[in-house]
Amino acid sequence: MPPWLIDALRNHEFTADEKASIADDVVASAAARSKQAASVKPTEADRQRRYNM
Repeated sequence: MPPWLIDALRNHEFTADEKASIADDVVASAAARSKQAASVKPTEADRQRRYNM
């Protein structure tokens, strides 16, 4: 995130509705990423790396 955006958000007071909307977006994004990650199949090289740690 660019520093100017961080500063702008830090100085902004969010309403309860804005906070709820942001939280909903974060949860939806996390759920989509979780589904995407679950569909990735590890390769044989990935398995070997994990077992050789």
